[in-house]
Amino acid sequence: KRPMDQALLEEQFGRLGGTVYQLERLDVALEGDVIVPMRELNAVRRRAVELLAGERPKPPVYERRDVDVYGGAVRKHTAVQPGQARLTALCRSLAQVEAAVNTEAELIYADFEFIKQFPAAIEACRAAGKPIALVTPRIHMPGENGYHRNILKLKPDAVLVRNTGALQFYMQAKAEAAERGEAFPRLIGDFSLNVANHKTVELFAASGLDCITPSYDLNIQQMVDMLRHSDTSLLEIVIHQHLPMFHTEHCVYCTFLSEGTDYTNCGRPCEEHRVSLRDRIGMSHPVRVDEGCRNTVYNAIEQSGAEYITHFLDLGVGSYRVEFLEETPEQVHQVIDLYGRALRAEISGTEVWRTLKATNQLGVTRGQLVK
Repeated sequence: KRPMDQALLEEQFGRLGGTVYQLERLDVALEGDVIVPMRELNAVRRRAVELLAGERPKPPVYERRDVDVYGGAVRKHTAVQPGQARLTALCRSLAQVEAAVNTEAELIYADFEFIKQFPAAIEACRAAGKPIALVTPRIHMPGENGYHRNILKLKPDAVLVRNTGALQFYMQAKAEAAERGEAFPRLIGDFSLNVANHKTVELFAASGLDCITPSYDLNIQQMVDMLRHSDTSLLEIVIHQHLPMFHTEHCVYCTFLSEGTDYTNCGRPCEEHRVSLRDRIGMSHPVRVDEGCRNTVYNAIEQSGAEYITHFLDLGVGSYRVEFLEETPEQVHQVIDLYGRALRAEISGTEVWRTLKATNQLGVTRGQLVK
């Protein structure tokens, strides 16, 4: 209908939506009024895309091979006898810490939203003669090493490390402390490091972790497979917790309880209130914050791996953790007592989760370990 020009050709040849290409530059050299049907220009463009696709590197072709990923080696484990295993407790409030120090829990984890709450937890544990581990945030953003430096200043007995960025920081700090001849807290890797097989156990142990928490992604058969080929003296299994379902930088506290837009003007409602997200079936899933105003949403239903304690003891696992979220001090005592009795073989694991189901309004499932 009209002669071609630079603008027309750029428009036609630039229509590369749905491909991996974009038109960066077009050199045009036309002599006279050249008219070509649009369908021919479209055909040229499609043919160019086909030819370019043929020049791209081809993806490698993989062949399936049967490989013994465990190298045929099954470790010999010495079974942990009933009463010899240790129980630890992760608390998310000072009231829970004060309750847990008066139980058989041998180590208390303080997983508080604000670092200013840590000193009171340390004081409570020191007064009761219980070691305490401070817990890092789940997310480690650039420029947030100050949080970890503050943890070390408080001189905890251990640190629960939740990501590789934090691990790098603590390993460097540990090396510097060794040069000065100073003691350093034990480093415990949390489930979020995604230790899901014996190779990752070896990797993180070699990286400097003193204790490692297996991933929550494993069902019972996968967990047993990993334990059979791992040094289980390095492992601590979480057998009771509210599963963290997802993390987000969107702060529901700021959005719904404040007129502000961020931490500079929101008034910090998270320090005074508790928020839950209700799903379509009426379950209320608790939402907790961290120092960086990031939110973690927890499953409303507690999960328990108590039914598999005997399997884990037989495979040499000697450390077990229960994690609390919004439990009262009375519930902290009850949960620790039940799991302690199960570890001493006084009651069955099945009895543990059934008892908790009977006393908890939201009920209890058998946990992420079920197939």
